[in-house]
Amino acid sequence: MPAFSKEKEKEFLAVIRLLLVRRPDISILGLQEALNQNGYHLHREYVTKLQKKVLAERIHRIEDRQLLSKEIAEFEDLVMATANELWKVILSNESSKQEKIRAINTLVNSRSILLEKKFNAGVFEKQLGRVKAEPALTAEQRQQVSNALDYVHSLSLQNERQ
Repeated sequence: MPAFSKEKEKEFLAVIRLLLVRRPDISILGLQEALNQNGYHLHREYVTKLQKKVLAERIHRIEDRQLLSKEIAEFEDLVMATANELWKVILSNESSKQEKIRAINTLVNSRSILLEKKFNAGVFEKQLGRVKAEPALTAEQRQQVSNALDYVHSLSLQNERQ
C-alpha cells in the first residue's frame, strides 16, 4: 500500500464519512466500489482502516457528549443542593439583610451559570435576534380571544362604577 499524505487521508476520510451517512449499512466492498466510482482507487485493507477511523471518531464524539452530560448533571446537582441551603438562609428570620442579599445573588448567579453551561453544551438553542413565528389563530380562536377581552373590559367597567 502506498503511503498517502495527511491531507490526502483527510480527503479520503471525508468521502468515507459522506458515503457512510448516505448508506450507513454499506459493506467494505461496497465502500471500496463507491470510492472507485468517485475516482479513489484504494486497496480494500486501506478502506477498512479508514472506515474504522471514522467509526472510532463517532464513538469518541459520543463518549465526549456522555462525559459532558455527566459533568453538567453533576453541576446541576450541586446547584440544586446549594439552592436548598440558600433558600434556608433567605427564608430564615435569623439571617441578616446582607446575608439574604448574598444568598439571593448566589442563587441567581448559580442558576445563570448552569443555564449558560447548558446553552454552551447544546442542551438549549439560543435564538438571539430571531423571532419565532407562531401559527396564526383561526377565526374561531380570534373570536374567543376577542370575547374574553370584551368580558374582562366589561368587568373592569363594572368595578369602576361601584
